[in-house]
Amino acid sequence: MTWSSKEVVFPWHLTVTNSTFSNNSADWRGGGINQDGGTVTVTNSTFSDNNANEGGGIYNYIGALTVTNSTISHNSAGWGGGLHTEVGTLTVTNSNVINNTASTFGGGIYNAGKLTVTNNNVAGNSSYLGGGIFNHGEADIAKHFKNFLNQVGFTTVWLK
Repeated sequence: MTWSSKEVVFPWHLTVTNSTFSNNSADWRGGGINQDGGTVTVTNSTFSDNNANEGGGIYNYIGALTVTNSTISHNSAGWGGGLHTEVGTLTVTNSNVINNTASTFGGGIYNAGKLTVTNNNVAGNSSYLGGGIFNHGEADIAKHFKNFLNQVGFTTVWLK
């Protein structure tokens, strides 16, 4: 399934499987998905070439976002080029977070909630701080990468 929309907002529960969200734009949050207070599970899907002010690919606020076996690539935002979590929980497993950009924080991932990353490729992302990951919350990220390469920014991983 391929989605194309100005902004998709899901406040409750959403399961995305074998889907593509590409070339979407949001004025504020979540170029692909803007999740507000619910649960979103993404499996075997692609989020590419989306943009927003926060969370170019997916924005997660006060909810739970789980991304598994998926690709988050070529998205852009001011904060969280690929994925952005604020006060929620973000779990990323066996996925590719590649070639995303943010003008300020978190080229690949911006986290101000609880972040767990396991067995991912995080490569080629760029931002002023935290080219790969900008973490301003709780994070379990040490030793959990397949590849963590070629990040561009003042720091590759910024941890508070």
